[in-house]
Amino acid sequence: MPTFLPLTAITRSQRVRIAGQYLKPGKIYFVDLGIVDAPGEANEGAPITTEAGATKTGKLTEAYYAAYVLTSVDVSGRETTASYPVNIKAPAEAEVSVILKWGAVPHAKKYRIYANVATGNVTSAAAAEAEALKLIGETESLTFTDTGQTRKATTPPTVNTTEYNVAGYAWSTHKELQNHFAIGAVQQLGGYTPSNLDYIPVITPSGWELKLESEKVKVVKSIVEQRSTGRVFAVGNELETSAFKSGGATKTVLAIIVYNSLNNKLETVQAAEKTVEVPTQAEFETLAKTLPTTSQILWVVKTKIKVVTNVTSTYIKGYSTPSLGDFANAPVVSFG
Repeated sequence: MPTFLPLTAITRSQRVRIAGQYLKPGKIYFVDLGIVDAPGEANEGAPITTEAGATKTGKLTEAYYAAYVLTSVDVSGRETTASYPVNIKAPAEAEVSVILKWGAVPHAKKYRIYANVATGNVTSAAAAEAEALKLIGETESLTFTDTGQTRKATTPPTVNTTEYNVAGYAWSTHKELQNHFAIGAVQQLGGYTPSNLDYIPVITPSGWELKLESEKVKVVKSIVEQRSTGRVFAVGNELETSAFKSGGATKTVLAIIVYNSLNNKLETVQAAEKTVEVPTQAEFETLAKTLPTTSQILWVVKTKIKVVTNVTSTYIKGYSTPSLGDFANAPVVSFG
């Protein structure tokens, strides 16, 4: 997932540009650090999957386990840390090959594959993961077949050194940050976060309860956290709205639930009734741009024929639909 850092410009500084955006004193900005993810990490493509190959050209012996991790490599050859390990147990055939597949990672030029050294005598997934993982190959595609390649001496990195150029400028975001910190132009307001929003819902059973009923949205519990300060706010109101109604079989009405940090309340913003069957990303962005800077999007819902649906992941690209207990997947949105 993206990695952001909350920053503000120091009052005495000139206008500061980092990662294609200008930072002004007194306002909080979440700057994309330009870090590439490892394959299969949250919200980036499909999880890594494994399967036994059809041929017996490999070295994974019947009933034994193999473990794999992958890393992403940026255009300059810098590498991420490893993904979570995945395991495969050989089926009732001796010496099978192992096929790995994964989803594309934005800004990754290629991928490196690491595997446990012993593939013929590991009797559990845990034991396979506990072994030393060594480099067995790299590829620019999204699949790799282990046919028993020689395990090299290289082990997965322990530090993610990747950095892509967020805004297309000659200098990387890391270099921009180094220079601005060195001259005292910016101040860091908090730790790394996967969101470019300051206020996000605390998605736990005691924090949020979003109910979708027939042409009605109800939020009966609502707590938000301010990422830059770590402060947690009990929102000053519950929200219930039945104001947006379906336009019938050929219309879908879109609504956005926002948190207004100025008055500490939840509000809804509704798309026009003329919204077509499937509201486009452009229509959604047009609606989102009408929001004041003090309001931040938490959820996107739609209604059609008396059915209300949470469609946050449809319009907030790259992120899964948030669910209770899934704090890391809080919605993310930025429109200029």
